Amino acid sequence: MKKFIFIFLSIFFTFQISSFAKENEKKVSIYFFWGKGCPHCKKEKKFLDKLNKKYPDVQIYRFEVWENKKNDELLKKVGKKLNIKVLSIPVTFVGDKYFIGFLDENTTGKNIETALIDAMEYGSFDVVKSVMDDKNEKVIEEDKKYQIPDSIKIPFFGQIKIKNISLPLLTIILGAIDGFNPCAMWALLMLISFLIAVQNRKKMFFLGFLFIFASAFIYFLFMVAWLNFLLFFAYVKWIKIA
Repeated sequence: MKKFIFIFLSIFFTFQISSFAKENEKKVSIYFFWGKGCPHCKKEKKFLDKLNKKYPDVQIYRFEVWENKKNDELLKKVGKKLNIKVLSIPVTFVGDKYFIGFLDENTTGKNIETALIDAMEYGSFDVVKSVMDDKNEKVIEEDKKYQIPDSIKIPFFGQIKIKNISLPLLTIILGAIDGFNPCAMWALLMLISFLIAVQNRKKMFFLGFLFIFASAFIYFLFMVAWLNFLLFFAYVKWIKIA
């Protein structure tokens, strides 16, 4: 009888201790910010799937940032909250700890799992959840630095409101201002000095037209080259990858 009571009490207390441990185990979430086409993100996805099987109670939230502006804004806000600049992906948050980039399971993956175990045992401040719950979050000051001003001051024209001026007219004004530069003036004076010796008016107009055409064509080539260069880098996602 005593042996039966002892076995019963042992089972009862073991069950109670395990239940107590489960109740006291902290609920932890992993926040994974990734981008379509990112090979490092693909590797981490596989790792997180394995990790989720190992720790089924852990909730993993995935946010695609290259095609989803809201997710990108959330990542920036979380970065601001932690006082970090997120310049590449993937980015993983476990509580108040963050991991930028993903090398493999044995390095970055191991660090993520260690942070997860620590958060489950000792608890950790869920920084991403706090940002998501904060509806009164202020606009990121870092973005304000790159806002287009309402007006600009142009020499000879004064203060001009950008909203009240058309793009073609603004282009003409900026082109006219750019035309008054020392290099262009020097080239123009040289051309005029050569044209003085030319007695034929048709020839003068023809040479003047050639000068204007050549200048405009070279400017056009520069603009097209720079535009294509910048557009090319805007579409190369590999540059953003850690």
